[in-house]
Amino acid sequence: MHKKLSVWLRFVLVVLASLFILLPVASAHTMTAEDFVFDGVGPGMTMGEVKAVLGEPDKVDAFTGDGMRMVTYIYGKYKIPKMTVLGRTGAMNEGPEADIKVSGMTIYSGSITNRNGVRVGIYYKEVVAKYGEGVKDVDTDGKVSYIYEIPNTGRSMSITLGAENIIREIYVATEA
Repeated sequence: MHKKLSVWLRFVLVVLASLFILLPVASAHTMTAEDFVFDGVGPGMTMGEVKAVLGEPDKVDAFTGDGMRMVTYIYGKYKIPKMTVLGRTGAMNEGPEADIKVSGMTIYSGSITNRNGVRVGIYYKEVVAKYGEGVKDVDTDGKVSYIYEIPNTGRSMSITLGAENIIREIYVATEA
């Protein structure tokens, strides 16, 4: 009887220790790839698909150099745009601009949201309530961001905060 209790106690201790080790990793956040899509645009789309969803951009910037070909669609005619969408490919790729894959986008406007209402202008605590807390990053200027990554996808989202922990910018990126 004593031996059975000892085996059972060891089993319980191993399970509890495993939970304490794995729990912080498992509960880091609950974002999925669908949460990285804002107003129908997200990583992995082509620049042509972006135009089909958002229409013609207000401005297009293009650059080829350092082994890269980049195209940026800028939506919004003001000093700070509503949204920018970056497409990137190799410099040797001379194919149509519309076929270049989206590699990043920056959202500056509260009118652009993901499926769960994440947008510029809300309190970061609202994001934490929906997804959990991201990994905190403070740059050399003291700017605070929280990073959310989806493992093994190359996708990440950086949520930058302003005064009173209100979201002032959202950057979504992919390695694609």
